[in-house]
Amino acid sequence: IKTIIDFQKNKTVKAKKVVVNKKRIVLKKGKKVKLKVKLKPANATEKVTFKSSNKKVAKVTKNGVVKAVKKGKCKITVKTASGKKAVVKVTVK
Repeated sequence: IKTIIDFQKNKTVKAKKVVVNKKRIVLKKGKKVKLKVKLKPANATEKVTFKSSNKKVAKVTKNGVVKAVKKGKCKITVKTASGKKAVVKVTVK
């Protein structure tokens, strides 16, 4: 019921924590994987953004799909509008 009330007020519920389904990913060049993100508390309504530390190694879409581009290592940062974040280490072989 609280979630419905929050949406009715058009109020953003800030996340206290960002949880990603993987801490490390190993991909072969050209392969893709989708990151699954959960915000805590469960009724958090903030949007998240995804950013690659090195787009030449791995790119990430706004929906969290990571694509391996070339051999190397990088980090994907998942961040909420209020600044909470989680980092996924990516290795491309």
